[in-house]
Amino acid sequence: MDGLRFLLYLRGIIPLILVCCAQAEDKEKLIDEAPVFKISGNAAFCFDVVGQTPTYYTGEDAKSTAKATTDSSTPRAVGGEAELVFTAMGKLNNGFNYGAKLTLEANKGSTGIDKMYLIFEKDYLGTLHAGNVKGPDSTMVYGGQRLLGGACGLDGNLPNDITMATGVISPTNMIGYSGKATKIVYYSPIIYGVQIGVSFAPDTKHVGHAARDWANGSSCNGNDSGLYTQGIDEKEKPSGTSNFSFGITHEYKINEDISTKLSFACVRESTRPIKTNCYYGAGDVSFTVTPTEVSLKQDLYKKEEIKLNDSFSYYISGTVTYKKFSVGLGYLDNGKSRAPVEATYTDKNDMFALGGFIISKDGNAGSCWNIGSKYAFNEKLEVSMVYHNMQRKITKSDKSQGHAVSFASDYIITSGLKLFGEISFINSETSDSACRMYNLTHSDKNAIKKQSATVFIVGAKITF
Repeated sequence: MDGLRFLLYLRGIIPLILVCCAQAEDKEKLIDEAPVFKISGNAAFCFDVVGQTPTYYTGEDAKSTAKATTDSSTPRAVGGEAELVFTAMGKLNNGFNYGAKLTLEANKGSTGIDKMYLIFEKDYLGTLHAGNVKGPDSTMVYGGQRLLGGACGLDGNLPNDITMATGVISPTNMIGYSGKATKIVYYSPIIYGVQIGVSFAPDTKHVGHAARDWANGSSCNGNDSGLYTQGIDEKEKPSGTSNFSFGITHEYKINEDISTKLSFACVRESTRPIKTNCYYGAGDVSFTVTPTEVSLKQDLYKKEEIKLNDSFSYYISGTVTYKKFSVGLGYLDNGKSRAPVEATYTDKNDMFALGGFIISKDGNAGSCWNIGSKYAFNEKLEVSMVYHNMQRKITKSDKSQGHAVSFASDYIITSGLKLFGEISFINSETSDSACRMYNLTHSDKNAIKKQSATVFIVGAKITF
C-alpha cells in the first residue's frame, strides 16, 4: 500500500518538476548576453626596391632644375606598422546582436584611430553600422584588384614609392567616395545570393566627434591627386554633403567547382564649391588688382570661389572562380565628379587655371578598368596578378593615361605567419596642357610628363 501511495505521489510531482524545469529553461533563454571583448590584429614588415625614371616637362613655365621629390636611390624599409582591432559583441534576449569595433593603426611616430563604429544586426533584418567606417562604395566592389595578394599593388605600398605623371588618376577608388567619414551604413540580409548596401554621410570631411565646420574640405575623402592637387590651404580640398553610396552584389554557386560574384556600386553627393587661388595670366589684365590678389613676377592670381560638379561615380565588377583559379574584371567611371563647372584653359595668350585642378571645360574625371587572376596551388601557396588601365581627358583633345601590372605571391608558413612578394611595372604619361596647368599653380613647377617604374617588394606579415 505504501508503494502504491509513493507511485501516486510521483505521478503528481513529476509533471510539476518538468514544468518548473521548462520555466527555468525559458527564463534562462530570456537573459541578455553581455558584450564579450576580443583583440585581434596584424603587423607587417617589408623592403621596397624601386627603379623609377620620371621625365619632367621642359616647356615654358617649367623649372630649369627639376628634381624628384621621392628618393628611390636606396631600398625603403617599411616597418613599425600594425593594425589592432578591438571588438565587443553582445546579444539581446530577442536575438539582436549589438556591439562596437575599434581599429587602431599603430605606426611608429604616428598612431591613431582608423575606424570606430557601432554594430546592430539580426539575421532576417540585416546589419547596421554607425560611426567612422567604410560604406558600400568600398566594401561592395570586386574585380581584379580584390584578387591581388602581396602588398596590394596600387591599393597598398606603391603610391608611397612612385610618382605618377601629372593628371593620371588612381584606379582604386571612385571620386567622391566617403572613405571613413562619419556615416550610417546598412547591409540587407542575403536573399537568393543578393545583398544590398546603402550608406549616408552628412559631410565627407567630418571624422570622429569634430565640431561642425562650414569651411571647405580639410579631409582627403573622395579626392584624387590626378584631378586635383592640393594648394597651400588645407581647407581648399573639395568635399561633399549628403553623400549617399549604394551597392548591390550577387553571389551564385553554379556547382561544386564554379561560382560567380557580381557587383554594382555607386556614390552620389552634393559637392561644395571651394575658394582657391586662380591663375589669370601674365602682364596686362582686364581687372584691377585688389588686396586679395597676388602678383608674382607679372603673374596674376586671384582668390575665387569655384563651383564644382556634384559627384556621381560608379563601379561595375565581378569574379568567376573555377576550383582553385579565379579571374576578376572591374570598370570604374567618374564622369565629371568634383570637376569645376566652368573650367577653361587655352594657350599662352589666354591662360586661365583654376586652383589645383588639372582639367579644361571639355575634360573629365576619368575612367579605369582592371583584370586580375589568382591561383591557389594548395592551402599554403597562392599567386595572383592584376592589370590596371587608367585614362582621363584633360582637354577636348589631350589626355593622361597610365598602365600598371602587378604580380604577387603569398606563402603561409603556419597559421598567423605569412611571407609575401610582389613585383609591379607602372607606366604613365600626360599632355603638355596638363603640365602647364600644374606649373601655373605649384611653386615647384616640376610637372612630370612621363614616368616608368619597377617596384619589387618582399616582406612578412603576422596575424593574431
